[in-house]
Amino acid sequence: MRKLSEDERRLGVISMRGLSLAAMLVSISVLFLVTSSVILPAGAQCTPDFTLSGSASSTVTAGAMGHVGFTVTSVCGLYGTVFYHNSITPSNGIGLHQPTYHPVVLSSTHPSAGVSYQVITTPTTPVGTYTITFTVTVQQVTHTVTVTVNVNAYTISASPSTLSAPLGQPVQATITLTGSGGYTGTIYYSISISPNPPAVGTDSCFNPVPGGPTLTPSSTTATSQWTCTITPKGTYTVTITATPLNGAPDLSTTITVKVT
Repeated sequence: MRKLSEDERRLGVISMRGLSLAAMLVSISVLFLVTSSVILPAGAQCTPDFTLSGSASSTVTAGAMGHVGFTVTSVCGLYGTVFYHNSITPSNGIGLHQPTYHPVVLSSTHPSAGVSYQVITTPTTPVGTYTITFTVTVQQVTHTVTVTVNVNAYTISASPSTLSAPLGQPVQATITLTGSGGYTGTIYYSISISPNPPAVGTDSCFNPVPGGPTLTPSSTTATSQWTCTITPKGTYTVTITATPLNGAPDLSTTITVKVT
């Protein structure tokens, strides 16, 4: 066998090194392709949209006010003016009032916004559950959300509502509180007389329940006796006002007292 010359041996070493370098480049290329396919998956998409959430269900006593609202949040860069309206079922009984109105706009610096309303009731609002539906539109995208408002109530009455007594004799009536719709509350009384007895006269009217009765869903009625002595002779209007511990609403009943 012929021995390789020095030049031939050098060329062989260079060839082997070239093959090793080419193999390394191929390996790096394959690794790059595999890694790139993990970091950048094909078919990734983001559709402009928004999320819509309503406030929690609330309970309002007839004659008082509550609060409801919704929050809208941009998704994937859906920006623009927020348009909205509401509907209430059943349609009679409660109303909504927006304390302040200004355009609500979603943008990159303000991607989320909230809208709030006052729930308006009267002492005659029917007890029950009301469903408020908010319909919200941004650009061409529309979503709806519902919020429930539960209305409860209490009433105050006096029996009899007209009393008469000789001068110096007391009169007496029964004061009744009645709760409905799951009403819960401690109620206090205050008394006023019109016209005010003159300085030469006197009045001695006792608070029906100095500590205040408490109504609950399982104890919906509370009665107490009210006694009053008024001088001099005349006809007086006695107003007994009930004030819940939570502050709203105040309700009153009147008694006509004739002193003869």
